[in-house]
Amino acid sequence: MNNREKNSETLCWILGFNYEAKSKVRKYVKESGMKSFLLSYKTLEFTLEEKEKIGILKRVLETFDGDIETIDFGEDDDY
Repeated sequence: MNNREKNSETLCWILGFNYEAKSKVRKYVKESGMKSFLLSYKTLEFTLEEKEKIGILKRVLETFDGDIETIDFGEDDDY
C-alpha cells in the first residue's frame, strides 16, 4: 500500500466515511493526492454534510500544521 492509499484510508476513517463517499475519496486522493483533495474538496461531488466534515478536518490540520499547501503528506515518492 503506497502513501496515497494510506492517506485516503486514514482520511476516510477519521471522517467516518464509507461506501460512496469512501470510494470518491480513494479515487481522488489516489489520482491527485491529499493536498489537492483538501484544497479542492468543495468542488467535488460530496453531500453538504460530507463537505462540512472535510472542512473541519482541513481547519484542524491548518491549526496544528499550517497552510495545507505547505504540509508534506509524504506522497511525492509515490508517482
